[in-house]
Amino acid sequence: SMSTPEKSVEQEALEREVLDIVIEQLQLDPSEASLEKSFSEDFGTDSLDLTELIMAFEARFGFEIPQKEAEKLHIIKDVVDYVQKNRSDNKSPPSA
Repeated sequence: SMSTPEKSVEQEALEREVLDIVIEQLQLDPSEASLEKSFSEDFGTDSLDLTELIMAFEARFGFEIPQKEAEKLHIIKDVVDYVQKNRSDNKSPPSA
């Protein structure tokens, strides 16, 4: 059977953080924002909005998101996954 790994506290905190940034930047009703929502299709985000959103993520998480990578971020969950992957590249794993 497929076992889904439990979400870590860190993962949940990151999801919350990303959602908060999206809600603030796009001035959404918090009830409208969920991880599966698409920036362009669900929120009608134009390229300027997206650029500002990416800048907000960069400022918050402390690393650069190249244009070609930013173009692959279609839904909010994509951003969470991207930040998680790139953030962990930058820090050493916790000692066991």
